[in-house]
This record gives sequence, C-alpha cells and structure tokens, in this order.
Amino acid sequence: MFKLFIRLFPSIKVSSTCEQIELRYEIKFLEIGIDADHVHFLIQSVPTYSITKIVRTIKSLVAREVFKECPEVKKKLWGGDFGGKDILSIR
Repeated sequence: MFKLFIRLFPSIKVSSTCEQIELRYEIKFLEIGIDADHVHFLIQSVPTYSITKIVRTIKSLVAREVFKECPEVKKKLWGGDFGGKDILSIR
C-alpha cells in the first residue's frame, strides 16, 4: 500500500481512468483525493508488482488520458514530464 501524488489540470476524469486501471491490472485504488491541480492516491497491489512498475503504470495511463483530452497540457509541461516525485510506500 502506498500513496502517490500526480500533478493534474482541471476537468480530467481521473476516477474513470482509475477504474480502467483496476480492471486491467492488479491495482486497487483505496482512496482518490482530487485537488484543484493534483491528485493523491492510496493504492494497494499484489506483492509481485514493484512500486516502480505501479507508479509507471498509473502515471503513463493517467498522462495518456490527460494528453488526449487536453493536448495543450503537454506543451505546458517541460519535456512532457507528468507527475510529482512524492511517494510514500508502506509494505
């Protein structure tokens, strides 16, 4: 179980993206906290997934949806970097 912080922009449908991730991967979103420009996740997954794999999966899929819905976001982000580096891991 760990927390993950990702920068977001308003009007992005985070919950539906998280539901899709839950169906496709063995990742469970226990809590999703959405603020004006970022989101916090409390996540649980199987021990065979490394934290790196989980973070990479979530960031890439959420980023893909954000860039699809708001292509101008990619231009605003230097190098297309999406997401913060704040992760708290509890095993």
